[in-house]
Amino acid sequence: MNTLKNTLKKSLMIGGVVMATGIMGSQAFAEDHHHGHSDILLGIKDGQMIAMVEHGGVIEKLVAMGAEMPESYYATNPGFGVEADEYDDGITAPLASTDVSFDFNAFELGGTVSNLFYWDASDVNDIAFDAVNDGTMFTAARQISPFETYTATVNGGTDDVDGFVIGQTGADSGLHQHIGFYMLDEANGTDNIKDGIYAVAMSFSQEGLTASDPGVLVFAVGEHGEALHEAAVAFIEGAMVPEPASLALLGLGGLAAIGRRRQK
Repeated sequence: MNTLKNTLKKSLMIGGVVMATGIMGSQAFAEDHHHGHSDILLGIKDGQMIAMVEHGGVIEKLVAMGAEMPESYYATNPGFGVEADEYDDGITAPLASTDVSFDFNAFELGGTVSNLFYWDASDVNDIAFDAVNDGTMFTAARQISPFETYTATVNGGTDDVDGFVIGQTGADSGLHQHIGFYMLDEANGTDNIKDGIYAVAMSFSQEGLTASDPGVLVFAVGEHGEALHEAAVAFIEGAMVPEPASLALLGLGGLAAIGRRRQK
């Protein structure tokens, strides 16, 4: 009975917060929850969407970025935005007045392919991510009305998972949108979610463009300290980006770290 009550309570809480995100509007909700976090920035380069992130005043291609999963197991960061006037030459704003969609992508770490990875964060000198196999689910959600919610869920499988429309750019190609990210265990509760670091990859698209390369969101669950979290992000970045010689052979040198110092 207690398990049922806890599950119902959690379901109601998640539903309420998702509704708040959708009904209040992304702009208002972000004002309260965005401080201290980086948005994923979106643009176009050579007919392909590109996802970027700001690090220390420099806008770079998104390979991996850290994010926090609160004790509620519901997060609204990172958000999604556009800062076209800060982009490198050759990178433009997304298409105007056009839907922006995402998909979850399976990716490879240490020879394993999965759409959701986990590391227990026990030893910074022994980082080893494994595919989630205990029934833990990671879901993205966007409530667009009291009666309709878009969701997409990954659970450690080997397949890509179709996402949904994050939002539509304005007539000026602008975008500032937040959706929900939440986690549930195999019983649709949260009691059995293990503390640690979880990694999930997303790609972004607009009609008529090639989808972006996947970028990995590295969520910290529980208290592990900034150093462990940053080490996990760096580990995944190293695994996702080929060595410089390989980049040159592939003609990707310019995309390994696109960015410039923002003008303050």
